[in-house]
Amino acid sequence: MLSYPIPRIDTPKGWRFTFPPKVLNKTIKNKVVFIIDDGSCSGETILQMIDSICFYEVEKIIVLSVFGRLEDFQREFYSRIKKMKVKKLKDKNIENQEDLKEPIVDVHIYFGTQLNIHHFPYEKSTPFVDERKQLKTYQNDGEEKPPSTLSYINKRVGELKIVDVIDINNATKLKYYHFPKIKESESVVDIEKIFEIRNKLGKLDSYRIFENYYYEVDYKNDDDLELIIGIVNHEPRILDTIKNLVPELYQRLKEFIYKIVFQEYLNLSKRHYRWDNESLLMFLFIIDYSILYNAGSLQSLFCILEKKMDNFEYISFVLWKETKGYGICGESVRATVFSIWYNMYKENNNNTAKYYRLLNSIIATYRYKEDIPKTYIAFENLHIYYLKETAKPKHKTVEEYINNAIPVLQNTSNDKIDFRKVTIAIDGIRDHLKKNIDKILSDDFIKEHISSLYSSFEKINEKIKEINSTYEELIEIYKTNQEKIPISETNNNLRNKLGDCFVLFNKEYSDINTDFGKLCFEIYTDPLELWKEAVNKFTKTNDCSKINFNIEQINEEMEQLKFFIHREALNEVFRNIINNIYSCSQKSDKKIVINYRTDNKNGIQIFALEQNITFQIEDFNLDRSGLSIIDGIIEKYDGKVYRPSPNQGNNMYYHFIFNEHKNN
Repeated sequence: MLSYPIPRIDTPKGWRFTFPPKVLNKTIKNKVVFIIDDGSCSGETILQMIDSICFYEVEKIIVLSVFGRLEDFQREFYSRIKKMKVKKLKDKNIENQEDLKEPIVDVHIYFGTQLNIHHFPYEKSTPFVDERKQLKTYQNDGEEKPPSTLSYINKRVGELKIVDVIDINNATKLKYYHFPKIKESESVVDIEKIFEIRNKLGKLDSYRIFENYYYEVDYKNDDDLELIIGIVNHEPRILDTIKNLVPELYQRLKEFIYKIVFQEYLNLSKRHYRWDNESLLMFLFIIDYSILYNAGSLQSLFCILEKKMDNFEYISFVLWKETKGYGICGESVRATVFSIWYNMYKENNNNTAKYYRLLNSIIATYRYKEDIPKTYIAFENLHIYYLKETAKPKHKTVEEYINNAIPVLQNTSNDKIDFRKVTIAIDGIRDHLKKNIDKILSDDFIKEHISSLYSSFEKINEKIKEINSTYEELIEIYKTNQEKIPISETNNNLRNKLGDCFVLFNKEYSDINTDFGKLCFEIYTDPLELWKEAVNKFTKTNDCSKINFNIEQINEEMEQLKFFIHREALNEVFRNIINNIYSCSQKSDKKIVINYRTDNKNGIQIFALEQNITFQIEDFNLDRSGLSIIDGIIEKYDGKVYRPSPNQGNNMYYHFIFNEHKNN
């Protein structure tokens, strides 16, 4: 028996086998060729090796692929190949070479061990490499990060280092991150059982599925569920297969992780395997990301982690990523996180909870946008202003700068004053408040259609104007008199006036607990909650017997999204919609039914109102200006309204879309 290795070389088109020398034909002519392929992921190597042998005059070709990761349909196809033409080499003893016929020989392809586990042909295409690149981007993006967030990024980059092939056989050099470990060991995982389960799940993640595959993954044992959690942590994409094809298992996993976290409070002694809290937290967010924007669930999770975790590195990273807009549902997460933080702040300004300090550290990384091309950015900047003013150390706040300036102004017996303190206070007001307020007040649409909101900004603007004009008079006197303000009745009156303005400003505008501070800070609105309020208010004063607003349909199972739009603005939108619905009902014999839907698809937030009957706008004499007001207000907050033209006779619906620009 002759054993002949076929060399393989790396080419621009991938790995290719070289063709054996022609002289080999004398040795293997009319003999059986047995090809051993140690492993194949696509079957391409099998075809290449058979093709190499087809240049010889052999009697039969037998192929054994010892280890494979092919799809079922590929293995089935190769197994059906039974015959193949082989090349008849030229014979100098035959005059007409065209008379040579290519003989047909038997071909048998057999497969040994098969793993139904997804493979990636090139290192650069793996999800782990993509994750590492993204983390590297975070490391170098110049954005300020909480220390715990940066610590997690650096740690995870280290976990995702590329292992040299020669180290694969050395188990001590391999670390299985986020897999459950056998309790009697520090780092050993139940690798055989994990491969067995992953292989069965992989059969469902295939081109062709058979009925018995479903029975193979009917896992109910808690020990098996723990291993599936580790598999999903390692390969999150497999959860989509489970969710779509084995929903019962998906629900079982969800209930299981909820039991571990929210019922057993991460008491890991009850688990069959040894876990770390971070890995379980990772799976919790993979299977139910909505926890991050459900205030009740997130608050409960914080309280559990407060007692169970020494550091908050992983959750710090997740929250930072979402609130900075790198995640998939940033606006809703941001609103929920900040509302939790604000409630804790109101309860105890010196809260020592670890997660309160974590939220503070995330807030401290926020930056104002210097360029304000659109009105919604001005609202966002004002929100960030009051957020940061409350979260940062007291001595660095504009409120404290003003407090430092007031005694300087009120001491009218001294002509030489520390005007630097006054200027710092003025700059704080100008830089973070005035230019954003000016942008909002320059918007005629808000002035006309959201007058109650506009008037609040108009009031503070008048106060800032008074502060600025008084300051300009004093600074001119100060510069003219060699950094002194001569003591006189006029000058003293100016100093007292500016001091009084500062006192009033701090009382009415500088703190998050003032009416204006709340107006700017509480910029996120729950559309479901506000819609219920608007409907209840309208139905108390109007006969709505021909309308079913279907309020009872709104339940806890609907996604509790929060839109980046002020409550007063969205209330005006709903007021116009309800008026249109009412006008339609007064001229129709049919009962109008309203249905609702909320959704959060890859961070794009949707709140939908849908009406059951069709109508023509002319037939019902509806107010077209109301429709334009609805569009205008939503667009002011960088949202979009989708609906068919009423003239097309479609069912009336409003789909309010927010956060879409961040996903394009």
